Amino acid sequence: MSLLFGFETFLPNEIGEKEFAKLDFEVNKLEEMLRPLVLELEQKKSKRDTLALVFNPHIIISEVNTPSMGHSYLGKIRIPANSIYNTQDKPKFLNFSLGKVSLYTGKDDPNLLLLAKEKAKDVVRRKIFKLY
Repeated sequence: MSLLFGFETFLPNEIGEKEFAKLDFEVNKLEEMLRPLVLELEQKKSKRDTLALVFNPHIIISEVNTPSMGHSYLGKIRIPANSIYNTQDKPKFLNFSLGKVSLYTGKDDPNLLLLAKEKAKDVVRRKIFKLY
């Protein structure tokens, strides 16, 4: 039995071969055209992700309650391993204080989030860019 399961009765061999050759050519041509665009996209994504640490850092806000710090919020930024900013094999963390819990309504308080963004940008500029 044929692997085409009867399709050969609907599609004569020479038409099938021509259709395949045409599709194969079109697919190869489109892949060739897309290759430079995909490469450019990957380069731009990489540059954007590198700059994101400075201009749009991902901030983790934690609540702590210790004798030395009291009941406070801390901010933390993760610096990925093997990156332009951290050549080590493990990630680094930049920590900064955000103030007492009593000053805010919770981790999603707009004033806390605004302060966290400002402090994160400042700590990145001071601690990362002093290395360069």
